[in-house]
Amino acid sequence: MMTTLRMSVLVLVGVGSALLALWVGDRNPATDSLLAEARPPDVEPGGILNIAYEFRRYRLCPRDTQRIIFDGKTVRFDLGTQSRPLSGPVGKDAYVQPIRVPETASPGPARYRVIILDYCNPLHRIWPLKKVIDVPFRIVAPGRR
Repeated sequence: MMTTLRMSVLVLVGVGSALLALWVGDRNPATDSLLAEARPPDVEPGGILNIAYEFRRYRLCPRDTQRIIFDGKTVRFDLGTQSRPLSGPVGKDAYVQPIRVPETASPGPARYRVIILDYCNPLHRIWPLKKVIDVPFRIVAPGRR
């Protein structure tokens, strides 16, 4: 009886260790960014900034996307976090994301930053796959576009 219990515990510990080792080694990105650019690159405060993305998706994983704008005076505007469940398709894809530039943003060279956190296995909830994408653009004074 004790031998069967010990064997069962050893098997469970072995399987758990192997699974944990697989998860720790799973650091391959869920996507690769091929393009991220502002179209057009000039926008007024309160205007719409269109970000064109092209990417290759390798696997389907839930993700959180933190969105930030740094204006011409490097003031940070947090635009919130979007959470997305699994989405597809696997392979090459593209889309355009409209972003409203805050009314109080200062003119000058600016950046739109996206921080992507992918969760492809349970360990990624503690140590997510992280990618940062910076897209340069210019905030222009109203009427100067």
